[in-house]
Amino acid sequence: KLSYGMKMAEGDLIQTLADDIWFHSIEGNRKPVNMEEVELRRKHFSIAISGLYKIQRPILSIMNTEGYSNAEIEEWMDLINTSLKLVQAVQRADKERFKYLE
Repeated sequence: KLSYGMKMAEGDLIQTLADDIWFHSIEGNRKPVNMEEVELRRKHFSIAISGLYKIQRPILSIMNTEGYSNAEIEEWMDLINTSLKLVQAVQRADKERFKYLE
């Protein structure tokens, strides 16, 4: 079992990652008016995607340690994976959506 200090460290990591994911998703959601802003949008979404990958392991660790059921763990992982797919889909669609700004 993890020590209290390790749980707190993982909890802090989850909070930091969640804050970063939220911030970069919001910042990336601004409609660009030129290619420089398209690139900035892409960077924000890339950081959000990276955060969604990184947050999975510490969430699983804490949930397993705290005795969450498999159904609860699967539900949280499904939420993260759905978020990941949505942000990735927006990023892929942007290539076509903003090509007129070139």
